Amino acid sequence: MEKVFPLGVHIYRVPHLPIEELKKDMAYLKKIGFNMVKIQEIWAHDEPEKGKIDLGDIEELLQEAEKLDLLVYFGFTMEQVPTWLWKEYPDCRMVYFLNLPHDEPGQYVLPGDGKPGPCWYHPDAKREGERFIKEVVRRLSKYNCIAVWNVWQEIGLWPMLYSHPAGVCYCKYTLSEFRRWLKRKYRTLERLSKAWRRRIIDWEQVEPPRIYPSVPSFIDWHHFMEEVYLPYALKWKVKAVREADPLKRPVFAHVSSPSYGSRKDWEYAKTVDFFGCSCYPTWGPFGEWDKFPRLKPLKPRDAYLKQELWKMIFYRFDYLRSACQGKDFWAAEFQGGRVVTYWKLGREITYEDIERWIIGALACGIKGLCFWNHKAEIMWQEAYGFGLMDLQERKREKIERVGKISQKLNRKAEFFLNSKVPPAEVGIVIPDELWHFCKGSARHQENWVSEGLKHYLHSLAGIYRALWERGVWVDFIDGSNFSGEGVKNYKALLLVFPLCLRESLCVELKKYVEQGGVLISEACPGRYDEYGFAREKEMEENLCAVFGVEQESLSLCLFSHGRTPWPVSELSGEMRKVSRLKGMGDFQGKSVIPSFYIQTFLPKTAKPMLISEIGIVGVENYFAKGKAYLIGTFLGHAICSFEDRATGDFLFELLKQAGVRGNKVGKALLRKKIIDQERELWFLINPSSGLMKVNLEKEGGNFECLLDDGKEIKKLKLKPFEIKCLLFRKDGNKRE
Repeated sequence: MEKVFPLGVHIYRVPHLPIEELKKDMAYLKKIGFNMVKIQEIWAHDEPEKGKIDLGDIEELLQEAEKLDLLVYFGFTMEQVPTWLWKEYPDCRMVYFLNLPHDEPGQYVLPGDGKPGPCWYHPDAKREGERFIKEVVRRLSKYNCIAVWNVWQEIGLWPMLYSHPAGVCYCKYTLSEFRRWLKRKYRTLERLSKAWRRRIIDWEQVEPPRIYPSVPSFIDWHHFMEEVYLPYALKWKVKAVREADPLKRPVFAHVSSPSYGSRKDWEYAKTVDFFGCSCYPTWGPFGEWDKFPRLKPLKPRDAYLKQELWKMIFYRFDYLRSACQGKDFWAAEFQGGRVVTYWKLGREITYEDIERWIIGALACGIKGLCFWNHKAEIMWQEAYGFGLMDLQERKREKIERVGKISQKLNRKAEFFLNSKVPPAEVGIVIPDELWHFCKGSARHQENWVSEGLKHYLHSLAGIYRALWERGVWVDFIDGSNFSGEGVKNYKALLLVFPLCLRESLCVELKKYVEQGGVLISEACPGRYDEYGFAREKEMEENLCAVFGVEQESLSLCLFSHGRTPWPVSELSGEMRKVSRLKGMGDFQGKSVIPSFYIQTFLPKTAKPMLISEIGIVGVENYFAKGKAYLIGTFLGHAICSFEDRATGDFLFELLKQAGVRGNKVGKALLRKKIIDQERELWFLINPSSGLMKVNLEKEGGNFECLLDDGKEIKKLKLKPFEIKCLLFRKDGNKRE
């Protein structure tokens, strides 16, 4: 795989197209520029009778790949288990909170590749799984074309029968492991009782919540299933492949999407040689509270293109890159055709869409990309969707132009493989306890809705969007392993929707500011502790000192034009109608739309910077060598809900005071870089619906348009939402 940028396409999983047709397709894919194909095995299909593994079709395709000199990305599907395993070990089924087993013996690959699968804490299920993986790897290890092994496609426990946040698994094996983990964490029942605020006298009395999630034990239970069980299941799969493969090829796994607001992707990435995620930009880029412009200045299609670009490409891969902490990452599944879900047909995907998405993903530092699929899907709920070609191969222009991208990328493969995204100046802290608290903040209506999580993710996306639009690139920082010393190189850190924070994290944030850092927080930092209990001052005490305030009041706010994410039935007068928040002092002329909460402050050492008719709602405070800003509402919430330019400008002003500048060329083109030693690759992004022009001679160097046949350029035009990839050389440097 040296000096080859893997760019391929998925071709095989059961049910599949005829093998002879796939072999012809492989030759065609090789001819037009693809260098990799993905083959996905399925345990239930490949070992229908215990001990009799049939890999005939797979080996025929591998032999063809060897002839064609195609790399193979080989994926295991272990959650779709054979019927004999269910019969031989009936107690290996995962168990729901109502003690009902997950019982689906006649599995198909859709939906969800058999997830949640058996409980991998069941010793016999795990042993059989290890045996199968090792035997498959031993048989296939002779094929040098296999470049990578993927042991888990879209890691997770979905789809589950119930939407209850407590989820699975309540079998005796998982409960036993949960208790062992609690013993390691708390060591004594007294400490556990103190944390959960329950009187527990025997470890066998320890149970996770089943009906009501908003209790302290849910924090530990949810953490255990997401950040202990799932990494455990991933680790034994990785270990089995490594032990069986004499060539020690890389082993990876991928998620359907980064779990924004959670640190579990950090745990997954630790386990594998590199990590990845799926990417389907047209699959739901707008959330239910996002403002969707229907009139000028942004047309509906333009709104979609912009949302796909910032949210489904840059946000996705910047989050994934942060979780990988220096490890490589792939776009492990990449949209090739329109999304189809049953009878709903997504918009047709053009080559221009795909080019824009690929270049955006490259700008974030991906090291490989695999499309889903080369031809349209054939099975029921996704039939006729997702293919670079249709089943009749009537339109080949799109797939052939994508093949040319692969050829162009591989002229500079070494650069793309060796380059890195430079460290950001701004970090967004991801507190583990906040994710679990928000997930447990659910109430039962027609189904369990994790309302807190919806608000958190809405705010988080809005903050990223505001910074992306101004060319401010960010790292996401794992709050569970956070130290003030470890983040001292960031010019500013952001706390988003920070209602639940543990004391030890707040102590480290305090150290960061003491050492000269700048901390910016949305409303109510540390209102709840890590188990969901109230704090006396309604904010965490260390942060009260850092921000130099005490809380005066807290209310839900009804925005001036009446828009609210709350159900109309709940508007019974408890919401305060609040006008725009106005800037003071250095922020004179700036303003912010209040969103969701409105918190007012009594300054102690702080200086007011935002005010409304109900009081002071924003402060700045010098603390030791650093500075802290506290805004008594949710900026990100407002940015996504209203697309309010002034609210984003206010946040940017705070960052500018911390020494952060937007990375732009000219007035409006965004610039993102990847670097390799002394070389730089510039990605210039037009984030608008208008044509943009730029004179590159002012940038003090020479530019080669890397994906446009290597032409040197001095002036550039970018169509709406277009991205250009330029190799930058300083004046005097020889052309490569």
